[in-house]
Amino acid sequence: MSHMATLLAFDYGEKRIGVAVGNLLLRQAQALTVIMNLNREHRFKAIGALLQEWQPQQLVVGLPMYPDGAAHQMTQWAKRFGQQLHGRFGLPVSWVDERYSSVAAATALGGDLTQLDAEAARIILQQFFDEYSLYCVLRDQIHTTYGDSLYQPDGVALVGIWSGGAWLAERLARDLKLAEFGVVSVVLHRDDYAEKGLHGQARPTSLPFQVEGRRIVLLDDVLYTGRTIRAALNELYDFGRPAAVDLAVLVDRGGRELPIAARFVGAAADLPADRTLVLGRHESGLFEFHSETRTD
Repeated sequence: MSHMATLLAFDYGEKRIGVAVGNLLLRQAQALTVIMNLNREHRFKAIGALLQEWQPQQLVVGLPMYPDGAAHQMTQWAKRFGQQLHGRFGLPVSWVDERYSSVAAATALGGDLTQLDAEAARIILQQFFDEYSLYCVLRDQIHTTYGDSLYQPDGVALVGIWSGGAWLAERLARDLKLAEFGVVSVVLHRDDYAEKGLHGQARPTSLPFQVEGRRIVLLDDVLYTGRTIRAALNELYDFGRPAAVDLAVLVDRGGRELPIAARFVGAAADLPADRTLVLGRHESGLFEFHSETRTD
């Protein structure tokens, strides 16, 4: 997807659908309009006209949730609406947790609630842009720091931790036009391996270059206790001794249990101990985070 791509976002409701517009270059969302949700024909005719006018390359739909992150009936309806958008118009659809968007929209508008749904859609799209910005910050930090060394045969190498870090390494390699990147699996070195065993979908370690003597940028989506990073370092050193390892993460949520720190961080986040951040990746290559209750 182009960095100048136009996006439309939707705040789905039983009676009204708020719409917002923005592009990845400016990353600034604007409330656009409100569509009356009279019936399916009226709904998609109005949306089709907007798509014709704005020519978006990506759609974003807000997913309403309970405050604790649990789904409810409107969550399913909004999900179905997004699937219908994809099926009818063939555009990729991303999802954004919008459990507080209507409250934030009402606060922003004060007493004028005529554009409440469009403002809620704007907040949804702005949240999407903010999540995308985490990646851009990290990408720019890495490129600025290493420069031409990224493109030298024995220069800096990117290695992602399966799975979120591997997605990140793949995306960075593509955007920075790097010839290769590596992936490490941590399952055999985790300190809970005896308890949990091998993950059924675990990808094996793949390092298409010599680790010995190379500077490695180790990538992961979220830095928390540090235990996953420790396991990744153990796996990496099984293949050789790097000259140095720099850690890069999209989000640092604190809560460290080991003396590990990231050199490159997209953003810091403060989450309760019973919540976890989960990275999702769409067909377009864009990332999004959502919060879930921890199950471990």
